[in-house]
Amino acid sequence: MKNQADIILRSGTPAYSVATRLRDELGFAWRRDAGRHLFLERRAFTDPSITVGIGMADYRWEMDGLDLGYDILIWVNVRGVRGEREDAEAEALFAEMCHCLGYPAVLSDEGTPLLAWSPEQGARRFPPGTSGTERDRDLWADYAYPQVPAEVRIADGDVLGQLYARILADPDSDDLRLAYADAVADELPDYAELIRLQVEYTVLRRAGDPIDQDRWQRMRQLERAVQGDIAPRNGTPLPRPGQMGENRQVKRGFIELVAVDADFFFRNADRMIAGIPLRGVYLSGITEENVGRLAAIPQLSRLRGLALWGCPIGDAGLRTFLSSPYLTRLRWLNLEKTGITVAGVEALAASEALPELGYVTLDRDLNVNPELHFDWADTFADLSESHLGQQLARRYDRAWLRWRPKYYDSLGWDPRFDEV
Repeated sequence: MKNQADIILRSGTPAYSVATRLRDELGFAWRRDAGRHLFLERRAFTDPSITVGIGMADYRWEMDGLDLGYDILIWVNVRGVRGEREDAEAEALFAEMCHCLGYPAVLSDEGTPLLAWSPEQGARRFPPGTSGTERDRDLWADYAYPQVPAEVRIADGDVLGQLYARILADPDSDDLRLAYADAVADELPDYAELIRLQVEYTVLRRAGDPIDQDRWQRMRQLERAVQGDIAPRNGTPLPRPGQMGENRQVKRGFIELVAVDADFFFRNADRMIAGIPLRGVYLSGITEENVGRLAAIPQLSRLRGLALWGCPIGDAGLRTFLSSPYLTRLRWLNLEKTGITVAGVEALAASEALPELGYVTLDRDLNVNPELHFDWADTFADLSESHLGQQLARRYDRAWLRWRPKYYDSLGWDPRFDEV
């Protein structure tokens, strides 16, 4: 497969997730893990004396200098069998695999099964020069890649563990947080109150209510009182708390926002996703040179907010970032002081990589965001519309270009990642 760059396969990657399902649901056995590749095997359909092996890996398409995202390559090896019998065995096996995963069977590249799709995108992407046919495109048109689940082991009868696992699987749910509060209310009443107050506060802020200083102060008081109960006890790697706890933030009762450098995130993204309901990350140390590595991390698909404030990626780095197939759930993005120009803003507006993006923070001189003006007493005086933002909004249907403040409060008119 020319013009491809393979990546290190780790637990939690798309190929690992698919391999785990084939093992659990179709009776495959792990044979070995060779760093970049996973190998599984089982007996053949037609002859139990024949062993069928499957190899798989994540691949990144890089053709003609264009980064087209990540696919999963799966190939079949039928030992001791050649010709039509080998093709029939491979096709039958691949059909069963696709049925298991909920995908139509497509064979390409001279009988090698190629499972390739973009996570959470509603279409199969065929890079130029591959053997994908119009029939293939039609078959894959309505299918999307299943999310990579967090691996959580729970003891029987562990009610809190079960609830926490469900929160990890669905970190957006308010109801699961409230259920957890009910479960700990007798033993940890302050923690239960914190969860309920933060859920209510977040719901009100999403609806456009201004900051309630009394409620905010009570939440901070409770958070300090119960911080030992909030911290995960499952070995999840987290940044050290700063002086005011700014390296990790509690939202709706759990740590779901962290501020980390690039190296920490590259090493620990999968373990953090598996251990806490992470929804927002403030990253430092991202550059034009390593932003491609960030774009390749599947765990980005779990984030609702991402801040690259002060990361010198420039327009070229932004385009690399937008090539990631894992940005489909982002609602909030901070790109201040990243060196992005008007050309980069237009590339962001033209991109289909962030369908849920609702708010973007950009440098003031780019004139994209509407600007609020307050008088000396912090009373709202005026709102200035943005020239570039309005110009782009006429050409691109993007929620973040249409964004307007829901309230005119000098303390917090710009939304946080969980308020969009």
